[in-house]
Amino acid sequence: MTARELCARCLVKMDARGGYSNLVLDAALRASPLDGRDKAFAALLFYGVLERRITLDACLAPLCAGGLKKLSPAVRAALETALYELLYLPDTPQSAAVSQAVESARALGQPRAAGLVNGVLRSFLRTGGRVPLPQDPDARLSVQYSVARPLAALLSGAYGRPAAEAFLARSCGAAPVFLRVNPLRTSAAALQALLAEEGVESAPVEGLAHCLRLTAGTGGDLRRLAAFERGLFHVQDVSSQLCALALDPRPGMKVLDVCAAPGGKAFTAAQLMEDRGSLLALDLHPNRAGLIAQGAARLGLGCLRTGAADAGVYDPGRGLFDRVLCDVPCSGLGVLRRKPELRYKTPAEFAGLPQVQHKILEVSAQYTAVGGSLVYSTCTLNPEENQQVAEAFLAAHPGWAPGALPAPLGQGWQTTLLETPWNCDGFYMAVLRRDR
Repeated sequence: MTARELCARCLVKMDARGGYSNLVLDAALRASPLDGRDKAFAALLFYGVLERRITLDACLAPLCAGGLKKLSPAVRAALETALYELLYLPDTPQSAAVSQAVESARALGQPRAAGLVNGVLRSFLRTGGRVPLPQDPDARLSVQYSVARPLAALLSGAYGRPAAEAFLARSCGAAPVFLRVNPLRTSAAALQALLAEEGVESAPVEGLAHCLRLTAGTGGDLRRLAAFERGLFHVQDVSSQLCALALDPRPGMKVLDVCAAPGGKAFTAAQLMEDRGSLLALDLHPNRAGLIAQGAARLGLGCLRTGAADAGVYDPGRGLFDRVLCDVPCSGLGVLRRKPELRYKTPAEFAGLPQVQHKILEVSAQYTAVGGSLVYSTCTLNPEENQQVAEAFLAAHPGWAPGALPAPLGQGWQTTLLETPWNCDGFYMAVLRRDR
């Protein structure tokens, strides 16, 4: 089996069964005899095709008699894999991309389609090898950046076309990797030196303490590093670190994180508390809560304890907290570059989320002590899940008022991380203060 064939097989499985792309790929890689280099190439192809599928299919459709629906899943996957190489991997010889696509089709049980695959790809190259972009502005964004057209329209309507296009452009390709330094055990400079000894280069993030961005040598699993095993860092995007800063947890406080998994914000909050006080990190699923506990133990965070609970159900036995983090389930539009399946969702598919989010916010507010504050946050850019939920809550609760964001996030009480100097994920956060 080649890397291209493995990629095509995973694409076929995704089309047939759905599921999470990382789980499909991980299972295939574990069962594959490919060496490390070929496995990395297969992953590059697989995630690349998933990310660019609308673009790739826009190129394929005019070249296939009867349209894409006439193609078998295996042939379509082989063609998409080759087209991704032709468009986005310029170091791959064109002849190799074409010939390997033909071989993949044969290996996937489609020997009679070899001529079709060869002909379609050579026709694409003869016509210039370009993406056919529509004239309609939203349709153009959809094809150019491979997102569902209604999603492109939502972003353009909410933020204007230039800002939407800039965000979509940043959402293509590999996402940057940021580390949150554990200040209870090391410093940014010391961790930077240790990582360099293990072949991983990093740089401090300007304007944000205890944060490094990886710059080279990031291939492989960071969990294998000695610095990780010693609890010197956890992987966390800048946006999530800023969310923990917005919470403003202080030593000795009582803090609640109602939807804590995978735990990064709770870890950063506990570090900001200097591991003094108490932090309760909850998640709906016991196994995910258990993973948070494991992470806290690795980082040496004794103030953090975990539990399994439904964030939409109030438990008066928990008491009141000085700080509450309400990072609710959302449509995830701010993390398109990390979850390629989300690119093809439409607003109609997450229309019911604001109701769920409002319920969780209502419950979380009951845990907040008078004089305390709550941070409502999401990793989406949909105003209906963000500003509209937070503003509706304030309008319905006169005992609450807008709080204040910390210095790195500017002035005001709410912000959307769309264009930042850090190239972080899209994010929304609002600070709400309980006055009575």
